[in-house]
Amino acid sequence: MNVSNALSERRSQIVRQTLALVNHVGPLSSEQRKRLLGLRNDMDRLEESIAQDSQEKRELAFGSFLRHGLSPTTHQNGITSEERSLIRETRDLGTAGGGAGLSTSGGGVFAPIGFVSLVDANLKYSTPMMDSSIVNLVETETGAILPFPTDDDTSVNAELLAESIQGDLGDIGAISQAKLGAYKFNSKIIRASFELVQDESVDFPAYLAARFGARFGRGIGPYLTTGTGSGQPTGFLQTAQSGGTAVGAGTNDGTSGANTIGSDDLATLESSLDYGWRPKARWMMHANTLKTLRAQKDKQGRRLFGELNRPGPLMLAGYPVSINNSMDQLQTQVGSPPVTKTPICFGDFSQYTVRRAAVWVQRLQHRFADYGQFGFLSFMRVDGALMQASAIKTMQTTY
Repeated sequence: MNVSNALSERRSQIVRQTLALVNHVGPLSSEQRKRLLGLRNDMDRLEESIAQDSQEKRELAFGSFLRHGLSPTTHQNGITSEERSLIRETRDLGTAGGGAGLSTSGGGVFAPIGFVSLVDANLKYSTPMMDSSIVNLVETETGAILPFPTDDDTSVNAELLAESIQGDLGDIGAISQAKLGAYKFNSKIIRASFELVQDESVDFPAYLAARFGARFGRGIGPYLTTGTGSGQPTGFLQTAQSGGTAVGAGTNDGTSGANTIGSDDLATLESSLDYGWRPKARWMMHANTLKTLRAQKDKQGRRLFGELNRPGPLMLAGYPVSINNSMDQLQTQVGSPPVTKTPICFGDFSQYTVRRAAVWVQRLQHRFADYGQFGFLSFMRVDGALMQASAIKTMQTTY
């Protein structure tokens, strides 16, 4: 008896025993009530095992699809009838909500939860704007327009009232809504030889997930940072509020120009953010801006931001640092007229919502057959918007 049949048989046994107790004539004894509670707990654990077994089967079916294709041809073996059944029976369930993870659409197959998790594990290293621990990542099964309420209530305080005194009006400020769609991004085609795809010693699904994740991160990150919102996602820099213009690190070392960031600038930017957003706040900057901060010294030649050079997670002035290479770099030459850049920002990025519809993968078995190769292509539908404009503050440099 295989695992699925054993789980199914055990569930039937629990159901029969539960019905016998439920249909018992007269009150249940304390021992019977205890037995009924135990059966319910057994059923909860069993349902978790059944769901896990089902998900593992879907993961295997998806891996088989990647290696062997949906249908037999001259160049591929196709999948078994059981694997095809797994794909078909879940075709309308999507990947959201932790449910079943396979669906077919436009010749492709919706990726199961495990594969999407592998994509995400690599995607977040390419951009922090798709890291669910930093931004608010919302998974949906479709790409239909999804409204999210927005407002700015940071300036309204509660008031002290005496008995029988009417309270003042405190309407929520700038209440509106952001309508998130789902702009389609594709990974571009990855070609792989017949031998590599069919080699069972190679974890080919994990290999593809890593490549797709890195590509999506590099391709989507810029739009979630600087996107205009017209035919593309709205990047957070379009909505975030200014926290001032940098004066530079000249007050620290006596020589730096306005194209640098000094301790006064960090203090100005931090203080510009409402205190209510600071518990979850972080800095965000380009990797080269971080490099410049690490090298910045005071008048005695000591590193100005020593904590950036210590082992462990990047921290600056007590807050985490995220690297986003879609942001501006510090200017290296004087502009004529002066050029304004936005090299650093500070805020609570959980107020930026990224909406993602189901991920799917296409397998191209004929296009590169004369090269002895298969092609693989993934699609991801994404949109984003900053829900609270005051949650993120930016600092500009003019040089």
